[in-house]
Amino acid sequence: MNCPLLLLTILSTLLLFSPSYAHTVSEADEGAAIHFPGHTSYLLADAQATEAKTAILELEVPAKSMGAPPHTHANEDEFFYVLDGEVSFFDKEASKVLTKGQMITLPRNNVHGFYNDSDNSARLLLIVSPGEFASFFDAVVMSLESQSGNVDVGRIIAQEAKKYEVTVLPQHMPEAAKKLMK
Repeated sequence: MNCPLLLLTILSTLLLFSPSYAHTVSEADEGAAIHFPGHTSYLLADAQATEAKTAILELEVPAKSMGAPPHTHANEDEFFYVLDGEVSFFDKEASKVLTKGQMITLPRNNVHGFYNDSDNSARLLLIVSPGEFASFFDAVVMSLESQSGNVDVGRIIAQEAKKYEVTVLPQHMPEAAKKLMK
């Protein structure tokens, strides 16, 4: 078999057996809300939506609230784009306030988290790659709902995070964020 014919055969086979993805339209509506501690999340696209395996969520972060405690991801990179309001993102040493139209890239293995210290709620677009981590938010909420009595939310978040190779590092909590903890 000659090389161009072999290449054409391989390409045809790949196209024939490649998964087919259809376009989808999503919106953040109350029916799809995930009431995660610290913010409400809306899954707009999960990891199975495209071959890129990227998840996209919209987050609503209330005024004067903790969005996510300090943590690291072993497997995911995150991208946060501020749609409305302002949110403080932090690493081990510093916090930076982002406002509408700004984006922060948070590569895996870096300590990070965020909080809203302003008097207004904020909205963020979160892109997670690879996107399997997006199911973490549902897992935490389901675990919390299965508990009764006095629930240790931090322990449950850390427990579920560990399953995704995410490590929660409360020792890196900025002072400004500590006062928002409930």
